Amino acid sequence: MTQAKGFKGKALIGFETAFGVINAAGSRKPYLVPFNNFEPSASQALEDDPLIRGTRNPTAPVRGNIDESGSATVPVDAHAIGLWLKALFGAPTTTAVGAVNLDDDNAVDLGSGKVGLPATAHGLEPSAPVVISGTTNYDGYHVLAPETSANQLVISATYVSELLASSNTATPTRRATLDAAPVTDLGGGLVGLPCAGHGLPVGAEITVAGTANYNATYTVKRGSTASVIAVTAAYAAETLNGDETADCLFYRHVYGIDDSLDFEMPSVTAEKRFPDLPLYLHAYGLKVGSAELSAGGSGVVGVNLSLTGVDEEKSSTAFDAHDNDIPVQFPLVRFSQGDARVVDDGEIITNRFSSVTLSINADLDTGDDQYTIGSGGRRVALPEGIMQLSGNISGLFTSTRFLDRAESQARTPLAFGWYKGGYGLTVSMEETEIERKTPGISGPKGIKEEFGYRAFYDTGAAGSAIVVTLQNEIKTWEE
Repeated sequence: MTQAKGFKGKALIGFETAFGVINAAGSRKPYLVPFNNFEPSASQALEDDPLIRGTRNPTAPVRGNIDESGSATVPVDAHAIGLWLKALFGAPTTTAVGAVNLDDDNAVDLGSGKVGLPATAHGLEPSAPVVISGTTNYDGYHVLAPETSANQLVISATYVSELLASSNTATPTRRATLDAAPVTDLGGGLVGLPCAGHGLPVGAEITVAGTANYNATYTVKRGSTASVIAVTAAYAAETLNGDETADCLFYRHVYGIDDSLDFEMPSVTAEKRFPDLPLYLHAYGLKVGSAELSAGGSGVVGVNLSLTGVDEEKSSTAFDAHDNDIPVQFPLVRFSQGDARVVDDGEIITNRFSSVTLSINADLDTGDDQYTIGSGGRRVALPEGIMQLSGNISGLFTSTRFLDRAESQARTPLAFGWYKGGYGLTVSMEETEIERKTPGISGPKGIKEEFGYRAFYDTGAAGSAIVVTLQNEIKTWEE
């Protein structure tokens, strides 16, 4: 007898076309998602039958309604987290990250093979990859050095005196260098560009240069692997020489509360995979009821999700068994606590907060009314209510800045997030109020302050009490 082992388990999700209906094979478009735990489960309680039969022996129990629910903890990363944000908020608005203009000023010799390019308030992070264009001496692909500051881009280059111009640009761009190997015919109109360790996600848009037959712009397709980039193209035999490139831009995906009349929270089918049995459990009609995340402290950065759905089906066939259901597995670019940042009323705070938490509650109606006659004891709907946003902040008590704000009921914006190179995840709440809570004296050491806050929408320009912005290389989630 073999016991199923958790380390072998996998989880796949696919967005449903209709709530509570598993998409037909060939149209599931599943994603293999990373997780720390994934525990949605179907349960159906046995209830006592109070029937009196003239004996002390119990009567056979009756079955109650089916409850499909459970928690999941997933990493805060630069790619797969976008799927859970879509499940919570709906599809995002996506735009390309634009180029940054350099200043009309001189390049600076910083020594040790580093050059400073003046660019006031450029907004780019150290270690961000960029393509510099328009200069005489510094054009090309660079990764910004750790010395990059708010008004200066620092690159590794041989210094040459040059007066830069505001028409010179630095564009956030990932570049992958293709391998010296043959292009392969993957069938179905796909070709494979050899590129070991490319790290490009499905849905990225790449521009290929340097080849004889494939210089063009493509979308990275399902069927890509860690060493092959799959694109749609007419196959032509070619062996690359190893200096061909694939460039892709970065994109911002903006999620918020959708108030449109036809909006309904998306639902997913999720597969819990136990390959050592083998067994595949397909939970369907799943919606995200709540999400909890925090910045600060130690340990890995994760999001705790509460999931509720309709039911589960047991299968001996994998969710992605059909040839057209090749699962997408995004590269895991995980944020750490050291990547976190808090912005209070437009000011980056670096010496005060020790932790910031946020609870997002979709207020799903999971009550008995959602079980209707003839539904087999299953929920037939999971309507969302008014989104509730609350959290807690703790930190060092160094001034009455927040205590004064709580007493005056001042409304101020609060934002926090994680930033690494060209990647980022920002949570912004334009209107918040702080609960009044004065600090106590609990001992001889430094005094801390802790208080709760609530986010809401009243007059905010964003039209949403919360705006979440994810930055990565994915141009389309529906490749």
